Formats: sequence, structure tokens, C-alpha cells
Amino acid sequence: MPPPPDHQIEQHALGRGKWANLFMGLAGVSAALFSNASALMLDGLFSAVNFMAAIFAARVAQRISRAPDAMRPFGYEIDEAVYVMFRALVLIGIILVAAFTAIDKIVLYASGGEIPPVKLDWVIGYVALMAVICFGLSLWYRRHWLKTEKRSDLLRTERTGAIIDGVLSLAAGAAFVVIAALKDTPLDFLVPVSDSIVVLALAACMIPKPIALFRGAMKEVVGDPDEATVSERFSTAARAALEGGKLELLHADLVKVGRSRFGAVYLRPVAPVDAAEIEEARTAVAKGCAEALADIGPVRIECLFRGETPDSAAG
Repeated sequence: MPPPPDHQIEQHALGRGKWANLFMGLAGVSAALFSNASALMLDGLFSAVNFMAAIFAARVAQRISRAPDAMRPFGYEIDEAVYVMFRALVLIGIILVAAFTAIDKIVLYASGGEIPPVKLDWVIGYVALMAVICFGLSLWYRRHWLKTEKRSDLLRTERTGAIIDGVLSLAAGAAFVVIAALKDTPLDFLVPVSDSIVVLALAACMIPKPIALFRGAMKEVVGDPDEATVSERFSTAARAALEGGKLELLHADLVKVGRSRFGAVYLRPVAPVDAAEIEEARTAVAKGCAEALADIGPVRIECLFRGETPDSAAG
């Protein structure tokens, strides 16, 4: 029995995962209100974003499974990269808002304002529960990501979000305990702003991940070349497919978009060639490249015929 298509695996994983995120979001906001801890509010909002993202990700998974049509002749795979890019932007925005709020609270305390104390008992209970749920969710997404043979950027992104959420919860709880232990010590003055200190520390640790996700997705949206090793495999396969024929390879470009790759192969006739021979060469190149890159996902090939390389034409 063949394995289910990727979009069905994604929808199954995301459908279950979103309810865990909804529960964590509500729990985070509630715990923050009862404990006076902004760090828990940040954690809850992070989970709420994951819940909303899972809903949109399921729709994206369904869209990118559609075949190319008149409206989208190159397919719908680009939607995956766009989703990852905007989800990363939302996470970056939440982290920055939380950081600026924490700074504002520290400034208020330094200027003589009163800061409500954090109720530690609420924090510890919340942290323990959230850590278990988050790391369980990351394993759930990883299991389904492996079922797609690591092709699904959607599940990889959701797994990353769950791991960040779990680390965030654990780090917040540990930091609160450590800072609470400073009471009646020379560093006692830090206790009232312990919440803000934790938020700033967590923001600094969290923000590299969504930035990396955003940069990777942006590269796909603007069409940056694929990794050098993959591009080299693509060029080698195209050249091998043309051996002994009347067409030679001038240049080959490969771009990753979502879970698929789009290749442009530039060819030049070295002898008189008819339409049947051109079509035969096109089929051989498409088949050879698809087989050579079968381990990393589908490849769509477009053969272009010209008398010079793209670089020389541009010059």
C-alpha cells in the first residue's frame, strides 16, 4: 500500500496539533493574568500564534498539492515559502513587542514606579505543564515530518515553533526561580524586575530562529539559486542526459521553492536538429534530472534554446 501524499500527512499532523496550541495559548494568558508575569503572556501569545498558524498551514498544505493550472502555470509551491516567511515575521513582531514592553517596565521601576510582584507558585505549575505539552508536540510534528521524507517545510516550521515554545517555558521557570533566590542578597534590587529580565533574556534566545526561517523563505520567494551541491548534481545529470546527442548544455539553474525545485536548462544545437529530436532531448533531460534528485523532492524542468550562455547575453 503506497504511503499517503504529503498534504494528507500534514493536515493530519496540523489538525491535532492546533488544539494543543490553543490550550497552551489560553493557559499562558490566564497564568500571566493570575501571576503578574509578562513572560508567561509572551509564552501564551507564542502558542496562540502557533494555533492560528496551524489553521493557515493546513490550508496551505491543501493548496500546494494542486496541479499547475492557467492561473498558476508554475504550480502552488510558492505558497509554502510565503507562509513560512509571514509566520516568521509575526513571531519576530511578538518577540520585539515583548522586549520593548520589558524595557519600558524596567525604566518605570528605575524612575521610582511600582511593579506588581510575580506570584511564583502559578509560574512553576504552568511551566511544568507547558514543557510536557510542547516537547510532546514537537515529537508529534517530527514523526509526521519524517513520513514526508523531510520534504515538508510546513511541519519543519511547526516543529521548530513547538521546540522554541517548550524551551521558552522551561527557561522562564528556571529564571524566575533563580531570581527569586536573590531575595535578601546584595542583588535583591533585581527581584521586582525579574519578569522583565526573563522576557529580555528569552527574547534574545528566541529571535534567531524566526529570523533564520524568514531569510530562508525569502531566498525561495525571490528565486535565489539552490545549494551548490544540489545545483552541481542537477547540472551533471542534465549534461549526462545530452551525451551523444545534437544538443549541448550551456548552463543550468536550479531554484528551490517550497518542497519542489524548478530547473532551467539552456541548450544549444551542435548539429542540424528537428522537432522530434528536440522533444526527445527535453524528455531525456527531465527524466535524468528527476532521477538524480529524487531523494530531495520533485523537480520541474524547462529547456531553453539559445546560442550563448545567460551570462554572456547579459553582458
